[in-house]
Amino acid sequence: MCGPGGFAVYAFDLRSRSTGCYRSQSLWSLFRFYVVGWFLVVLGCSSLAFANPDIPLNAGPRPSGSGWECNTGFIRSGATCIEVVVPDNGHATGRTSGSGWACNRGYMRSEGTCEKVQVPENAFLNARGVGWTCERHFRREGDQCIAVVAPENGFVTGTHGSYRIECDWGFIRVSDSCTRIVLPENARLTDRRRESGWVCLRGFREGDGVCEPISVPANGFLSDSFASRGWECERGFFRTDVGCERVAIPENAHLNRRGDGWDCSPPYRRQLSRCVRE
Repeated sequence: MCGPGGFAVYAFDLRSRSTGCYRSQSLWSLFRFYVVGWFLVVLGCSSLAFANPDIPLNAGPRPSGSGWECNTGFIRSGATCIEVVVPDNGHATGRTSGSGWACNRGYMRSEGTCEKVQVPENAFLNARGVGWTCERHFRREGDQCIAVVAPENGFVTGTHGSYRIECDWGFIRVSDSCTRIVLPENARLTDRRRESGWVCLRGFREGDGVCEPISVPANGFLSDSFASRGWECERGFFRTDVGCERVAIPENAHLNRRGDGWDCSPPYRRQLSRCVRE
């Protein structure tokens, strides 16, 4: 038996192969440590509850420790948490803000309910699933999809919702039809967006629906520039009403960048038709 003040604990000592006796004081210390540990855990949980006395029902403290948030399946309404009521053809979003629910694909929100999206003929649900888009070669008119029909000698081009009628090569759009282009002499077809559908050949200029030959003066050349009227003067010449006249360059001067006039060379400056030293 152990001495006074405790109870006996018998154990088998492998080294001495005999029964030994240990005093109860060591087990009593372990027991006290266990009780104190549980007391601290309970005290800590209680302090968290008292630290947030204003947390409403169906809510809990935020992970940051500041304020509170509603539990999953509830949304905040003022200082309380109310249960999310999901209508037919809807689903919970898991969010604690907003309504807490959204409509399934193919349905759209309407006054707290989910109404089925009415997809007309020749249309399909859009990517978001809350509306519809017309099929290729159909355009939207109200709640319907109307076919885009190309006239004879024409075709439909474009993308969903933005179709247009184009005419075949050699034809031009006139109202809702494609009319053959009539070429005047010395003209050719063009893919530029012109009302006539044709342009004059090089060396000719359009006038009154025909292509007139361009008369190029001496020291000039053909030009496609709009302001040139079909021709321009060579470098060192300038344009007049009758043709191209040579640029007269005074002493201490040189041709300008465009080649149709002159500038004084440094350190000279222009004074009327000559260059004088500054």
